Amino acid sequence: MDLDELHLDSKLSKFENLIGKLSTKSQLPKLLHLIESDYNQTNLALNNYIKTSNSNINRSVRSLELEKTNLTSTLSVFHEALESLSNSNVQATSISTRLNAIKTEYAHINQLADFVDSVKLLKNNLQIINDVLNSKEHNYPMIAQCIYEIDQLPESLLNSKFVQRCVPTSELPDPPAQLVKKWKSQLSEVFTERFTRASQEQDVNTLTECFKLFPKIGASDLGIDLYSKYICDIIAQQSRSLMTHTSDDPLFYSKSTLHLFKIVSTMINDHSKIILQNYSTAYMLETMQKVQLETDLQACLIWDTFFDSVSLPKIRSSLSDYTDMKRLQAIVLQISNFLQNWSMYCQFFSMKWLEWSKEPVNPLQIVPCLTNGKFNSKLQENIDTFHSMALHYTTYCFKSSLKTSQLGNLNESLHEEQSRTSNGDEQQVISPVLEDLAILVKSYLVWTLNTGQTALVTKSLDSISQMIQNEYLISFLQSRLTKLIPRLIPSLRLQKYISDTENAAQNQHHTNSIGVTAAQKKFTSQFAAFNLKETDMESVLNLHHYIIYVNTISTNESIFTDLLENEIIKINPHFLIDNFKFNNEHEIVKSKLLSVLKYLLDNNKKLWNWSLMMLYQNVLQENLQRLISVLFQKNTEFVSTLQDFEDFEKLHTFVQEWNKIIIPYKQVLSAASFNELLTAIVKDLCPMIETKFRSLQFNELGSIKIEKQLSVIIKTICMDNYQLRERFKKLTQMCLLLGFEDDQFDPTTEDLKEDVLNSLNWLLTVSERISVRQQRIDKR
Repeated sequence: MDLDELHLDSKLSKFENLIGKLSTKSQLPKLLHLIESDYNQTNLALNNYIKTSNSNINRSVRSLELEKTNLTSTLSVFHEALESLSNSNVQATSISTRLNAIKTEYAHINQLADFVDSVKLLKNNLQIINDVLNSKEHNYPMIAQCIYEIDQLPESLLNSKFVQRCVPTSELPDPPAQLVKKWKSQLSEVFTERFTRASQEQDVNTLTECFKLFPKIGASDLGIDLYSKYICDIIAQQSRSLMTHTSDDPLFYSKSTLHLFKIVSTMINDHSKIILQNYSTAYMLETMQKVQLETDLQACLIWDTFFDSVSLPKIRSSLSDYTDMKRLQAIVLQISNFLQNWSMYCQFFSMKWLEWSKEPVNPLQIVPCLTNGKFNSKLQENIDTFHSMALHYTTYCFKSSLKTSQLGNLNESLHEEQSRTSNGDEQQVISPVLEDLAILVKSYLVWTLNTGQTALVTKSLDSISQMIQNEYLISFLQSRLTKLIPRLIPSLRLQKYISDTENAAQNQHHTNSIGVTAAQKKFTSQFAAFNLKETDMESVLNLHHYIIYVNTISTNESIFTDLLENEIIKINPHFLIDNFKFNNEHEIVKSKLLSVLKYLLDNNKKLWNWSLMMLYQNVLQENLQRLISVLFQKNTEFVSTLQDFEDFEKLHTFVQEWNKIIIPYKQVLSAASFNELLTAIVKDLCPMIETKFRSLQFNELGSIKIEKQLSVIIKTICMDNYQLRERFKKLTQMCLLLGFEDDQFDPTTEDLKEDVLNSLNWLLTVSERISVRQQRIDKR
């Protein structure tokens, strides 16, 4: 239903409602008049609508007729185009057929032309070869080139009936294929003879010319065989020359293998250029295998001569009793060089093999012809012998060093001025055994790491770490310290060692000037035990020796780190990569080095801590604890008055005595050892001071005095080590607690009020804070 119909329906509903509401006759004429008026309007509007609609329909009909006319014209054009296209398709098919026929004919013509050219080339080359062979001067390169060109022709052409009928002549009646085969055989013999004669006469130009001609006559295998033999003969000759020139050089045999491998490497590099120019890479690999067989043979001859000359089996069987260390060192170094030279040669050979085989191999793998050779087998059979000899040499020399080494003089490090202490630039006195050990271990590592043998290196590192642990750390250092500990007396102070004559003179002078004034006795009576100790120079010397060993242990860490990490891994990061190229074995060796280093450092750390603890417990602990006891006696010293508030004589004496005991250790010990010693002292004395503190009573002045006194004590004990002062934090809080006012405490709990507690991170428990507060005798 459209909009006009809705409008009419609405009017009809309106009039029906009005009819329903009529109540008098007078309303009826009005309604009738209204209906008639509306009817007239609606009728007029309807007539206009019909007129307009008819006009639009007529216009649309005319437009459709026009479009129909246009469509008919278009269809006519379309039919004409289809007819034209059909004719073009027929023509195109005809053209395409003709073109294909022309292409086929062209191909046939080209094939015929190629056939004719090939026959012409064949006939021409056969005639040239025959003419050159019959001439007085044979141009072998030309002959080889002609045969090479004939070989490039299809085999079907050589055996075709046309060629069999047309190419043979009265001068060359044989079939071309048979003729070429005969000439190849003859030329192979000629080239072989010329090559052999040129190699004997060292005519390099003729030799190279012949070698290049073999592939052109289809005799590449023969050429490679002859050339490989030529190279192997040079290697054998050079090797014999090396061995005939005897020398007194203790490394003669290992140097001979080095020269041999250099010769082979040069041969491979130089001759590979000639081979690859005329032969495929497969022939290069074949040549390398043949050269390696000769190299293996010559290397075995050198090794066997060395093996017999040094009587290696005899040394191996009686190694535990062998004492000629100079000869043993030369043998060990020579075997190490054998292994090193072989490792470098294997790397070179394998990389060249990989380059020419064009096989994607990552990581680098060793070539089987190297591992399967006799020389490699001989080396592997004697690796355990090399390991045993190297370890025996190192252990024997180390034990010899223990017998001859003498400890240095510690007196030069002890200064009269207490303010003068050691610094970082001053070398601490250590045992010369460590220096000898470092030299021996470095040589041992050089011998083993240079071999490039991962299994040997792993085994050697385990052995040398056990040797250092057992022979050096335990049997030497720990044993020496253990023997010295009973000879250390608690009353002993670290001082310069004086000989018997000097000691007697000083004792006489000490006796004459031992008196003290009454005023001095007032403040030093409680420390008299420290000032009047009898000097035992033998004990002083023992203490000197003990400290030297402690310094040695402290230095071990840097020496071990330098030997096993810095010099091998950090300073020269490519050393391991260059020596262990196969299968990423450098990562295995690196991991092993760091593992051994950690093992030694852990054990050295334990020995170091133990030695310092023994030093403290047997020499320092009794004296230092007595100093603390005298300083914190259970009396009313901290219930102070204005008269004794500034009395710090006892504290001053403590500082002087403490420095007399401790400063000499700072002068002679390494910084690390001294800090560790201070740590042991603080760990022992801090709880003791806390205990002494709890036994005292304080008033207000006393709480201020103890705070000042503890500040001086902590500074004196810890010196410049601020980290150690943190250990006195609890004691510092106890002093701080004494200074709090009464209104800062909760009278109910007797503990600090909540706001005061929250202002500080307290280490003291509630009971401890209450107990410290009760030490104030003047609180309310």
